[in-house]
Amino acid sequence: MDKKVNKSLGRNFLSVSGGQFLSLLLNLISVGLAGKYLGVNGFGEFNYLLAIIAIIAAGLDFGINPIVFREISKNPKNSGMIISTLYFRMFLFILVAIGYNFYAFYTNLKDESIIIFNILFINIIFSNKYQNFRELLAIPMKVELKMHKYMIIVIGENILFLILVFLIPLFDLGLLYFSIIYTVSNIPGFFIILNIITRAKIPTKLKIEEIKWLVKESLPIGVYLILSSIFYQIDTIFLQHLSSSESVGLYSAGVRLSRPLMIIPNALVMSVFPMIVNKIQFKQLDVKQLNFLIKLLVLIAGLFFTLSVFKAEEICSFVFGEAFRNAGKAFSLLIAALVFMYLNYFLLDILTALEKQRYNFYIAVIVLVVSIISNLILIPQYNYIGAGVSLILSTFIGTIVLVSLYRKLFFSLTIIEIRTIIFFLLLLSFAFIISSIPLLLFALIMVILSLILLVKCRVLSKYEWTILLKLINKEKWIDWVL
Repeated sequence: MDKKVNKSLGRNFLSVSGGQFLSLLLNLISVGLAGKYLGVNGFGEFNYLLAIIAIIAAGLDFGINPIVFREISKNPKNSGMIISTLYFRMFLFILVAIGYNFYAFYTNLKDESIIIFNILFINIIFSNKYQNFRELLAIPMKVELKMHKYMIIVIGENILFLILVFLIPLFDLGLLYFSIIYTVSNIPGFFIILNIITRAKIPTKLKIEEIKWLVKESLPIGVYLILSSIFYQIDTIFLQHLSSSESVGLYSAGVRLSRPLMIIPNALVMSVFPMIVNKIQFKQLDVKQLNFLIKLLVLIAGLFFTLSVFKAEEICSFVFGEAFRNAGKAFSLLIAALVFMYLNYFLLDILTALEKQRYNFYIAVIVLVVSIISNLILIPQYNYIGAGVSLILSTFIGTIVLVSLYRKLFFSLTIIEIRTIIFFLLLLSFAFIISSIPLLLFALIMVILSLILLVKCRVLSKYEWTILLKLINKEKWIDWVL
């Protein structure tokens, strides 16, 4: 990678990961306060509705974004695909909205449930949490490696959301108000981004043939996204029907703490995807670089687990209140699953870059079938603990299948090395020994120990340290590190 690309790549990665981390922190504070104010049951009801919305949003998505991202990365003149996709998705959105409200009317659902559902459904348009509209508009920024503006907008939205959450106890507001502000806080940012895109003079003509091509090209990804969304939400839905809203509330607290950490592979893919597409296009893809990125993801996910496993209950009670202490058990399992979730996310996106996205469907089917069967077996007996074990089992199998697929189609991948295993065993031992000290002191000591052991155990090679330091424009540190 040349120096200019390294600099842009590093700046973009830091913008995305840093911005998303701050956004995550603000959102975590907001959701933690909401959990305290709404109670375990209210928090469970809200997250159950969100789970259903997420599955519908995946259906409306149709998997077009990665294809648009890929084509604009190849040639910026393809940016007109954004407008064609917007028209297509808005048509589907209106159809689903009409269909749901007819269903709600004829099945006599509660008025408050219908209102809350519609409010959250509208948020599919405005929120950056969904790929349908907002993330589609951000693709030109991703391609140009200029995500800092976008992240500033996202951070501003989260500040607004936090301010509105503080009003809940002051005026004794409930679930309906929380649902409203969950949506309204995203609206200003959406229109700011829309204005930026409008000034970029993207072609606005609707091209039916372009939509047909995009749908055909993205169909495997679209089916995969629907199956993937069902996979990520099915545990919450099963818990609601096989257990209770209280179980959903406790499990959702663990999800709210762990799932946002998916920003790491998301930020990484956002930053390296255009570069990888170009390298593939010119047949310059370096497997060593892919193996380094895989190792980086394993290290980050493993560190999250090591830092939290012995403090899970304390973390949950600190963020959500003492009523959520038991959520710590689910949180530990969900954090453990991050290793496989990180790898699956990254490897599936690279399949798209390699134009082998049709395999995403088969992976999704395998993982979903394992998840459904294991959840049906484990939840009735072990409640939300069973849901956490099911997630680890299904994501682990997904990783095994993906690694085998890469070996068969392309090349062998190195997932973990002996030095990495020794590093984590030492770190876990230290974490266990000092686990009785206060949370913040524990976190500080563990971060310092992690950095020391990372260097002393020589987890990263000189080649890998060089790539890492280039990403953050600190190549001069290489001699000091080694």
